Amino acid sequence: MNEPKDVSGDTPDSQLLIFEKKTFKNNGPQNYYGRKRDQVYVHLKKLILSRHLKPGQPIDIQHLSRELDVSRTPIQEALSRLEQEGFIQVVPQVGVYVHTPTSQELFEKLLSRAVLEGLLAAWAARRISDEDVALLGDLLTTMEPNRVSAQHYAFVNREFHNIIYLASGLRYIQALVDLHWDLVDYAMSQDILFSPENMKKSYEEHKEIFDHLQNRRADAVRKAVEAHAFRVAALFREIDE
Repeated sequence: MNEPKDVSGDTPDSQLLIFEKKTFKNNGPQNYYGRKRDQVYVHLKKLILSRHLKPGQPIDIQHLSRELDVSRTPIQEALSRLEQEGFIQVVPQVGVYVHTPTSQELFEKLLSRAVLEGLLAAWAARRISDEDVALLGDLLTTMEPNRVSAQHYAFVNREFHNIIYLASGLRYIQALVDLHWDLVDYAMSQDILFSPENMKKSYEEHKEIFDHLQNRRADAVRKAVEAHAFRVAALFREIDE
C-alpha cells in the first residue's frame, strides 16, 4: 500500500494526509461506488486511528474529492458509516469534523464491550485449540510489565484478545467489539491506559484469563474478562473526577 503524502501545506484548513491517487484508480464500472466508498472509508479511518486526523479537526470534502479523484457520493457514504461508528461528527450547515468522544461516551462503550468480551471468552473456552492456548501463553511471556514499553504492551494486549475473539467463532460480536476497541484506542492515550500501575494490574488479569482458558472454564473466564474490562472502564470515571 502506498504511504500517505503530506499535503497539509496545500490545505491549511483540513491538513489532510492523502494517499496517492493511483490507490483509488478505477478498475472497471462494476460496483464503482461500493468500491470507492469502502476505499475512502478505510483511508479516512486509518488517518483517524493513526491521529493524522486529530479529534476536532475538520475534514474538507471538496479537497478530499479532488485529491482522491472520486465523486462526493462515495465520500458521503464513507462519512455516514464513520459517523455511525462514532469517529466523525457532521454538523449541518457547518461541516464535518473528527469526533471528540466524551469520557462518558467512552465509559459506556467500555461497559458494553465488557459484556460482549465476556461472552466471546466463554465461547472461546469451549472451542479454543491447544495451539491457540500455547500461542496465548507465548504472548503472555512477552507482556511482563517491567520488561516492555507501553506501546509494545498495547500491541501484544490486542493480539492476546484477538486470539480469544477468533477462537469464539462469533464473528458478528467480534466485529462490534473491534469497533469499540478502535474508538477507545484512538480517543485515549496509551500512556494512561498502560501506565506502569495499570500494566501490572492488566498483566495479572491476563494471567488469570489465560489460566481459565487453559483449563476450559467458560463461566470463570467470562467473569474474569468482564472484571478486566470493567476496571478499564473505571479509568474514564477517574478522568472526570
